[in-house]
Amino acid sequence: MLKLIKELKEQPHSIWGEIEKRILKDSSHIQWYCRFTEGELKKAAQFLDEFGMSFTPEQYDTFFSRFNDCEKTLLQQLNSTTDPDRLEKIETRIRTTVQRTSRMIQSHALDIEAEMEINALIAEKQSKRTKPKTPMQEEWQKVSQIFQ
Repeated sequence: MLKLIKELKEQPHSIWGEIEKRILKDSSHIQWYCRFTEGELKKAAQFLDEFGMSFTPEQYDTFFSRFNDCEKTLLQQLNSTTDPDRLEKIETRIRTTVQRTSRMIQSHALDIEAEMEINALIAEKQSKRTKPKTPMQEEWQKVSQIFQ
């Protein structure tokens, strides 16, 4: 898992859930949204290469249910070739995808933190706001000072 994602999940007031919702809501992001590092995808591809033939259909489904569409595509591409040039291109694509995902997550995190700050300021201002007094209330306040 990307270090950035781990850090966001470990924060006490984690905004990771909101970030992931926003990413998954936009279909253009799903095509290149990758939560795992290049090394982790290589390990998964190697595991799949070594043990994939002995998987039952349920095990196969369980294994791939942990990955999103982009990650599945990258795993299948890693497993489908032994050509060093093609492997290098796939690895470059993985690194690019991971960098793009990291930048997108940081952007969403900044947006969400700014929205939370704005909402806190609005709530603070609204709590300090006093309701306008009616003419009768204003007059009563003047009259009630007589009794003090």
